[in-house]
Amino acid sequence: MDPIDPSGEVPRAAYRFIAGYDTAIPTRAVDKCAAHFVPLALADLDPVRTQADFCRAFGERSDLRYQRFQFSNYLQHNVVRAMILLRAGRREEGRLALDEFCRTFELDPGDKVLAAYVQLADGFAAQHGAAAEGRPQAGDRG
Repeated sequence: MDPIDPSGEVPRAAYRFIAGYDTAIPTRAVDKCAAHFVPLALADLDPVRTQADFCRAFGERSDLRYQRFQFSNYLQHNVVRAMILLRAGRREEGRLALDEFCRTFELDPGDKVLAAYVQLADGFAAQHGAAAEGRPQAGDRG
């Protein structure tokens, strides 16, 4: 999530080093930027502990209205959302999301890489059916 988007405000101190023409590495400015944004990112992702949490978080993000860039402006968001839904056993939602991704980027939904992933995700979901119920799975934090 881009912490700037919900408000549309760009913290001056956080991005000062981007606006200049100085080619030296602005270590202090980068440190200040990281000090501002890393805690926001960690707090934002802290509630995500299971595949169900991940699915919920992606769903919430896709519904937010941002000031600069929408969820769908980032190529990886929609394909990752589709893949995690498939892996979590939410096949219909995952297929719809994958089909939408393919339509948007004019990709063949039958592409061998995508088809192989869908097959792997289906197998994983069948083996780990609890994921769709929100119970922690192997590899989940928590």
